[in-house]
Amino acid sequence: MQRAATSESTISNLKSLASPPAAVIDVLIAFSLLLGYDTRISNNWRGCQRILADYSILSKVDNFDPLYCTLSKAHESEKILDKYSVEIIRNNDLNAAKVYTWTKSMIEKVKSSGGLKE
Repeated sequence: MQRAATSESTISNLKSLASPPAAVIDVLIAFSLLLGYDTRISNNWRGCQRILADYSILSKVDNFDPLYCTLSKAHESEKILDKYSVEIIRNNDLNAAKVYTWTKSMIEKVKSSGGLKE
């Protein structure tokens, strides 16, 4: 697991952003979706901040198993991220680029493993 990409400081720095660009919010929405958070909560910046404040988020990252994520969640997350490159995200926020890289990597693992059957 790429722990440095989703460290406590990365999450804390993202949570403290006052008004991040849409690209950063989209990365966090895709990340939240992949981790199993309700999309009704994570569909805006305030919801993303609530998720980033969840004490169990780092545990969810550490224990993420591609076999327990559905392909539909992976595809939905991928669809959100497809309009961005890591360079675009990095130009918006370095911490968001770390989360983007982790999320893209986990999407590929879910797809290659076949994910959880629905």
